[in-house]
Amino acid sequence: MTSLSEAQHRHAGYYESLLRRAEEQYQREGANPLEGLALFDLEAENIRRGQAWSALHTETHEAAARLCSRYLWSGANLLSIRLHSREYLRWAEFGRAAAQRLEDRFTEAVNIGMMATAHVSLGQARLALELYSAQSAILQEIGNSGLEAGTYSNMGLAYEELGESTRAIECFERAIALFCSIGDHDEESRVYSNLAISYESLGRTEHALAIHNRALSYYRSKGQRRSEGVTLGNMANVHDSLSRTELAKNLVNEALLIFQEIGFRVGEGQAFSSLGRLHSKLSEPGRALEYLEHSLAVAQETGDRGSEARTLGTMGQIFGKLGGIDRAIDYLNQQLRIAREISDGISEANALGSLGDIYRRSGDYASAIEFYRASRLVAIRVENFHHEIGTLCKHAGIYENQNDFRTARQLYKQQLRIARVNNHADSEVHAVDHLAKTHAAEGNGEEALRIYERQLPVCRAKTDWHGEARIHKMLSQMLEGFGHRGPAISHAQDAVEVFERHKDYSCAFEVRQQLDKWQAAIAESPQDNSPTS
Repeated sequence: MTSLSEAQHRHAGYYESLLRRAEEQYQREGANPLEGLALFDLEAENIRRGQAWSALHTETHEAAARLCSRYLWSGANLLSIRLHSREYLRWAEFGRAAAQRLEDRFTEAVNIGMMATAHVSLGQARLALELYSAQSAILQEIGNSGLEAGTYSNMGLAYEELGESTRAIECFERAIALFCSIGDHDEESRVYSNLAISYESLGRTEHALAIHNRALSYYRSKGQRRSEGVTLGNMANVHDSLSRTELAKNLVNEALLIFQEIGFRVGEGQAFSSLGRLHSKLSEPGRALEYLEHSLAVAQETGDRGSEARTLGTMGQIFGKLGGIDRAIDYLNQQLRIAREISDGISEANALGSLGDIYRRSGDYASAIEFYRASRLVAIRVENFHHEIGTLCKHAGIYENQNDFRTARQLYKQQLRIARVNNHADSEVHAVDHLAKTHAAEGNGEEALRIYERQLPVCRAKTDWHGEARIHKMLSQMLEGFGHRGPAISHAQDAVEVFERHKDYSCAFEVRQQLDKWQAAIAESPQDNSPTS
């Protein structure tokens, strides 16, 4: 007669294998991932019971320990959508303890990595990095280069989450070298996609596009349709950042068709969300909201609460711009509620910041400032300096618009300090630009120009060529505004030279257009535009 313990073991083992099948269905290229999600949803209660039994009996039952050590691993990607990050973390912690009892170093390392992934989702990227380092040490000890490469890739994602793109790039490049050394070119290409995103974060847009194009060619040659669609979406983000909104829209539509063809509903929902955002930028709010409604429906259908929160936030922002204050606040409060329920600190900070934007537009500056302060506190808690800088900039903008330039400068100086501490050149140059413009607005043009000029050697010392070119561009625009067209042209020419030397032809073209207008004006009405001594 079968004992109760044996029956429970068989039950737990059966549902662990069922979870593994659901994961395979969810992950397999060309398969419909919704079928994997549906299989999990049908048996979620039994799967949870199986995992709970294995965790409870780890110390006394070796077979239970073996099951517990691999339960989360069996459905890691699927469960990242279906489990709250805290539950995901608990499963990983139980799995690690079970692996330690079995003295299974490889499975211990796997569970440590999944613990780190959960901490990233909970906005605790620093803690995640400590865990990834521990995982890497074990993998080096046992000589598993493939998983070690994956660890470096995940470390890169954690650094990118913190806004430390330079360190992210270092990790991605180590991952690429390891994957290449073992001949795993599929994973190598996936890391290239992440590498491109980090280069975009640093303003290296043309380099980012070159990397994305390389990855895209590989995915097409291998017939990897899901990865092809994701890469098209990433390329769209780069083009959008360069104000090539129509091209970005075309790329997202191409990605959407792929996701619909292969039944990848999660990707389809994200594509709808991107199209909503792009149509909003094109001043087409009706179409934007239509796409966002589709995105919201997919997120709710697939149980992707993170995407649901982000889509609600985008809808709130659109209604805010249209003057629908009550509906905007309602959508943003829904985003805020979900973000807090799933412990998504970034989405929480975004919701608070967007509520600040709504109140700022309506002229309620006191409420706007309170929301910006709350948003910044969340950004500090989750160590996202990008969001902290953006919120400081909006907060300062309120004072700048009220001609309180001294208070605005205090906030811009905080922005500059955070950018320098985190070695984020793009944000540093952005803060310098605001500081210079507040002095110019007060009529102190000489100090404004000095601020720009002092930043040029800083950019050169850091080999920040993109920042150097931008400062030349800013100087040219300010000098032109002061009526000093000769020096303005000189700095514009310097900007073009730097951009073109580094093959950033899109930025060079933008400056060249302005330069051509100024030179044409001089040809039509020659005069001495040099500054007086």
